[in-house]
Amino acid sequence: MFEVSKSSIRTVTKETNNELQATDAIFIHETNLSGEAKQILVRHPISHGKIMQGKVISNAAAIKRLIGLNNSHTSQKQRQNSTLKSSFLDERIIAQNSEYVAFYCQRAPRTIWTSVEENLSFTISCPSLVFIYSKSSKNLNVYAYLQGGRPKPETMLYLVPFMNISNTGNVCTGSMKLPRTWGQGSVDTIVNSFFNSRFTHSNYRSLGSDIYDMSYSNLEYLGRLASSQKRMKKADLIPYELLSETLGRFR
Repeated sequence: MFEVSKSSIRTVTKETNNELQATDAIFIHETNLSGEAKQILVRHPISHGKIMQGKVISNAAAIKRLIGLNNSHTSQKQRQNSTLKSSFLDERIIAQNSEYVAFYCQRAPRTIWTSVEENLSFTISCPSLVFIYSKSSKNLNVYAYLQGGRPKPETMLYLVPFMNISNTGNVCTGSMKLPRTWGQGSVDTIVNSFFNSRFTHSNYRSLGSDIYDMSYSNLEYLGRLASSQKRMKKADLIPYELLSETLGRFR
């Protein structure tokens, strides 16, 4: 028989609903057998707050148990961090509410596909664009701006001189594939779908500029841009309003 003179305790816990709940108790028993002091480890399970009958365990088993607990806690933290990272907003998003999300894409070479009487394509230097998307109705508006980078509230927006767009910037989406629900990747889905669609007809009305109002004049304009590879001139574009004013209309 071991003669127990004194003991101490270490508990192993787990986190449940942000509260700590003890699952094990590891007692360190100091014994005196034949006048020789020794220590042994006894692991006791805890059930409903009560310490149950335990078993002697080795030092290695105790260390393994404690290391395993630490690794489990670390893995949980890693999963939490991964979840947080995956929920970061796309840096191209300018503003959003429960219904609308506004985002931008920077100026870059883009291929515009048209289909009026025949299928044509024009690779042009496309200006920076602001998109405003309705998450429920799937309506899409698009506007141009002359600067590069992220637009500011005071950035002037212009009507985009492409077909399929109305006087208010609303896009005739036709067969565009738009996201059913908003989530990671939705910005790229909309941008890619916009540029991969066919621009078929002028939706602008009485703006006083043939490149907006007339489909064939628009095709000629795109042809000139493709040949020169120059950026659109401010003089060719029709001003709309400031970005802050446009965002204020989408509530």
